[in-house]
Amino acid sequence: LLICQRQKQTACLLFFDLNDFKQLNDSHGHAEGDKALQAFSQALKDTFRQSDICSRLGGDEFVVLLTDTDYKNAYDSIERLQNSINHLNDTQAKHYKLSFSSGLYFIDKSELSIPIKQLLEHADRLMYNDKAKHKKKK
Repeated sequence: LLICQRQKQTACLLFFDLNDFKQLNDSHGHAEGDKALQAFSQALKDTFRQSDICSRLGGDEFVVLLTDTDYKNAYDSIERLQNSINHLNDTQAKHYKLSFSSGLYFIDKSELSIPIKQLLEHADRLMYNDKAKHKKKK
C-alpha cells in the first residue's frame, strides 16, 4: 500500500475462502485437500497480474491486493477466477467441486493510510456475507 500512497493510486483487497473445505478434508483426506489448495493457488496465479500480490493467509483463506485498479476491474477479476474454477471443475474428474466465497474491499486514495489489518477485517467481513449467501443456496 505504500506504493499506492506514494503514487496516489487506488487499490482493492480481495479475500477468498474455499467453501466446504473442512468437509473436503474430512471426506477425501488431507492429501486431496492439499491438491485443492494447490489448484486454487494456481487459478489465482493464472487469473491475476504478476504485479498483484497473492497470498495464502492460512487454512483455506487467500488474499489478493490489486494496485492501480478500479472496482469494475477488481470485480471482473473475480469473475475470471470463477470461470477458471468452473473450467477446472468441468475438466477434472473429482468427487467434489471447488467453490469459493469472496469479499471485495475497494480502497480509495483517502483510505490508503488505514492499517492493513483493518482493511483485511473489512474484506473478511464482506467475504463472510458472501459465504452466508452460498450456504442459503444449498
